Amino acid sequence: MGKSILIYGSCVSRDAYSTFGDDYALTGYVARQSMISAMSRPTTLPEVVGPPLAVQRLCDS
Repeated sequence: MGKSILIYGSCVSRDAYSTFGDDYALTGYVARQSMISAMSRPTTLPEVVGPPLAVQRLCDS
């Protein structure tokens, strides 16, 4: 049995996989995600009620 590879990188990393030969199996590919966002806890954004104050001022004038 060959070796399993998970690529966490760009399309350049993925394209290089084709040069590895038949001894390797691609088990997954993750692109366009930073390692920081992948390892961070989810965050909760505050609920916005109504438009921002600057927009309210424009509408009031």
